[in-house]
Amino acid sequence: YSAVAITVPEAFTVSAVALATYEAAYISKLYGEEIELNGGKVVANIKKKPVMGGMLFDDVWKNLAESTRNKALYAVRQGIEQGNTTAQIVAELRGTRTRMPNGSYEYVGGIVDEVRRNGIEANVRTLRAGIANETMQQTFTALGYKYVKFFNVLDGRTSKKCAFYSNNVYSIDEPHPVPPLHPNCRSLLIGVSDKEGKLEGKRPFVASDKPVSKIPKDQRSDVIGQVGANVGFKSWFNKQDAGFQEDWLGKTRFKLYRDGGYSIDRFVDPTGNELTIAELKEIDARIFKKLNL
Repeated sequence: YSAVAITVPEAFTVSAVALATYEAAYISKLYGEEIELNGGKVVANIKKKPVMGGMLFDDVWKNLAESTRNKALYAVRQGIEQGNTTAQIVAELRGTRTRMPNGSYEYVGGIVDEVRRNGIEANVRTLRAGIANETMQQTFTALGYKYVKFFNVLDGRTSKKCAFYSNNVYSIDEPHPVPPLHPNCRSLLIGVSDKEGKLEGKRPFVASDKPVSKIPKDQRSDVIGQVGANVGFKSWFNKQDAGFQEDWLGKTRFKLYRDGGYSIDRFVDPTGNELTIAELKEIDARIFKKLNL
């Protein structure tokens, strides 16, 4: 508990300051300028803003620490109630000692391992994304850019919410969505010169819900490629095969998309939150009846 509540946040803050400083230097150099930002001030500023789901930077760690403590407490209570030995209860918390591919041994499958994989690692990735986006916005402002473009990843792991905002252009001075919008969010805000938000070059896509490293090399030619830098998620998605579309949407939403004339924007509310099937049915009962859904 103390590691999650104190040690991890303290260590992360140190790396966050370094990340902010590096990102600012890298981006400004990429754009042909030399801009230096104070990494400490960037991190202090982001700590005042919601990073996902309305939580503040420090709340993420506090909530994880509380959740960790509760899971451990419940496991101990349950173990005692079931008459388990101390060793069995410890095993539930710690997991099973397992030989890893590199020859080392680690404890996996327990509550501690779950917190590390699904809690700490996910939070680190998400908060790093928030720091990177805050740094980028401040750097683009310093570089004189007046607009930012919501730039999300073209692949099967992109959320419905990020797809909803894809390619939208906002004035830096107006309220606008700032990634991360959810855990493990990979979207970015990129500085653009005007409301058109045109970018040069190409951008990659992966027509799969798997990362490239998990796709066999002999199966990549039909899955991985490039499109123009200004292609947004919606127009890219519309050109993918039916199998990919159904995997991303799910069976019912795919039928609404294919046979009911739905665009992918209709599966979210005006703020980008995904609507449930029940909510969609309440909104458009006629289409559901027509499609026998």
